[in-house]
Amino acid sequence: MNKLRSLFSTIRARILLGTISLVVIISIIVTLASYYIVSENLQRNLIQTSETKVSFLCSSINSNIMNVKNFIRSCQINRKIIDFALEGESHDNRIKRETHDFVTETYQANAALSTQLIRLVVIGKERHDIVQVVEAHNSTIAVSSDAIISLPYFEQLHTNIDKVSTGIVPDPFFTTKSVPMIPFVYPIQHPYKDKEIGYIFTEMSTAVITGPIHNYLSESESLLYFRIDDLNYQYRDGKLSPCETSLTFLDDLSSYALNEDSLIRRARNEETNEIVFVISRPLDVEGWFVSECISTKELSRQITKTFLTIVLIVLAAASIIAVALSWFLFQTVTVPVSRLQLRMKRVEEGDFSRDPSTEWEHELGDIGKTINNLTENGIIS
Repeated sequence: MNKLRSLFSTIRARILLGTISLVVIISIIVTLASYYIVSENLQRNLIQTSETKVSFLCSSINSNIMNVKNFIRSCQINRKIIDFALEGESHDNRIKRETHDFVTETYQANAALSTQLIRLVVIGKERHDIVQVVEAHNSTIAVSSDAIISLPYFEQLHTNIDKVSTGIVPDPFFTTKSVPMIPFVYPIQHPYKDKEIGYIFTEMSTAVITGPIHNYLSESESLLYFRIDDLNYQYRDGKLSPCETSLTFLDDLSSYALNEDSLIRRARNEETNEIVFVISRPLDVEGWFVSECISTKELSRQITKTFLTIVLIVLAAASIIAVALSWFLFQTVTVPVSRLQLRMKRVEEGDFSRDPSTEWEHELGDIGKTINNLTENGIIS
């Protein structure tokens, strides 16, 4: 204990201890401040990067949906289709043939429709036959207007144009396998009267959504969800599977959002008890949303990696500063004190000559001048 006390009783030791203590305190403050700033920025960057990618995904899905809807609208206003719907039962197939030719040619002219559309059926209220466009591999059993109109969700879709509250349902006209599709019903209006003369029944393929998702999803730690009204689907193995979300939302992080219509929240997955970020963006169809859940594990890995880098940089900088500061203090204090000690020892041994080398331009130099003055004047002898 006495050795330790005597060790730290020297000016050199105290300067060294003070320097190390100061550098350690500054290093801790800089490290903690950097950790907070970096954590906040990494979290913001991760969320905004995901939001940007989800925005691109939504744009791609919207483009697919718009392509299908444009085809439907072109059918709604086409004169041949209107004439087909106006015409009652007839043995003259000319109008039906012209309608079929228009629908088929328009469909074939748009190559993307072969993957986006399963079938489109034109129905006239005053006739039982139909005009249908469908790929050969999707053509199964015979489809009739009565079979379509009697579907349990037909009237619901008919009264809620553009709103698919049914969600994703199996194609009722496939008997050998289950083919998921999203149904729409659009009216064919009378050209001169305010009344419906028929319907366009459309089965949109889920590839409209899964195609862009497949190209987009790459992070293993993220999950992608698709919502239609109150129905939730998770993208899994290239398919949209119905699911029940088990998320408890903790706080709103929409202040991080780049777009006003983005919804960003922090949530807890009740199944895994894991904290996740949920980034949601609306699609152009009312009630449709795409959401990505990002695991905080990825953020933790990035923060840890960055924090270790910061620690190494701070330690390196602190070491350089400590060495430089120690050298400066050593040259400013320790060396002059040692010179003064030698001067006093020479005086003790009888050397009273003036020593200009101890007269520095600072407080210790004043002490050196005083010693020289005392020895010259014979006060110290």
